[in-house]
Amino acid sequence: MIADATVVDATLFRHGELWWLAGASDPGGAQLGADLHLWYATDISGPWTAHPSNPVKTDVCSARPAGTPFVSDGVLYRPAQDSSLTYGSRVVINRVVTLTTTTFREEPAAFVAPDANGPYPDGLHTLSAVGGMTLIDGKRLAFAPAEFRRVIRRMVMRRLRKLL
Repeated sequence: MIADATVVDATLFRHGELWWLAGASDPGGAQLGADLHLWYATDISGPWTAHPSNPVKTDVCSARPAGTPFVSDGVLYRPAQDSSLTYGSRVVINRVVTLTTTTFREEPAAFVAPDANGPYPDGLHTLSAVGGMTLIDGKRLAFAPAEFRRVIRRMVMRRLRKLL
């Protein structure tokens, strides 16, 4: 358990001798989870220790996790969401240069954009490897009348409660 932390898109992974948990700060603010926080533990069940540099990164373009980190040719890579244009507009693959219990540094290595002609042209949220496959969570914007009515009804009810 991690006390006093509200994170989104939490990602658990093993690197070196430690378990790591990466997550974005609560996206209630204007930057949609632009702060990356890290915790580490010697055992998957904890106890977990907050990285002393938390947040280790603040960047709406490449902080919020977007899938499980992976190793390729001995290098650790961490997928992140680029929400600079819209929430989850594309995925950035960050090359982790340094990850220790005292330091963290990464740099963008590649970008994965949605296929403009595919079934999910409006964004990418997650990229994760599973065995020999890669799973991608795409985004398609669509008008949903029932959802629109639900949101409007909720907004009206909130306004009425404030007036009463």
